[in-house]
Amino acid sequence: MAKGREYEINTYENNTDLLGPSEKFLSQEQVKEYNNALLTAIKTRHSLRLGEPEYVRKMTYEYFDLCKKTNQLPSIKALGLYLGVTFDTLKKYLTDPTSPYFNALSLARDMCHVVIENGAMNNKVNPATYMFTAANYYGMKNTQSVEINRGTSETEKALAQSEESLNALKKLISNTGVEDKINADAIDADSFVKVSEVVVDE
Repeated sequence: MAKGREYEINTYENNTDLLGPSEKFLSQEQVKEYNNALLTAIKTRHSLRLGEPEYVRKMTYEYFDLCKKTNQLPSIKALGLYLGVTFDTLKKYLTDPTSPYFNALSLARDMCHVVIENGAMNNKVNPATYMFTAANYYGMKNTQSVEINRGTSETEKALAQSEESLNALKKLISNTGVEDKINADAIDADSFVKVSEVVVDE
């Protein structure tokens, strides 16, 4: 039987120079502690719904204490994991003002938003990261407004002159007896540009 190629597996335990950016980040002790706390919460608290409102408040404060202790930015999605529910479940409570959790979770969401917003404003959080999280988790929208003005006084003057010219043309046509050939009412302001001189063959 042919023997396959053997590969040396390097765990990078002793040589952090070989680590890429994500491995360096994940190998930091504070990050490990934060991720382990989330994993423990998922294993022990997973549920389809939240517990009593007072318990949720207590666990929310505990989550923010964990973020402070491990020097991690809080996120509403991670808060959901810490509470043992999915982000979709958390969103249901956040969008229902009659929910007993609405106020506590709304304040927690706003706190997460403010922390990352302050980080972006102080050049500690990448603006693209802030915009992504703000749009996807905190309800912010990137909108453009377009203001439509009726027009300048010059535009209004030109329209009035066009209307006068049109009325003059209609009157001229009706006075010359060619109204049988041309229906004066068929001429409207949309198709009329300017009439400076009208010649009628007799």
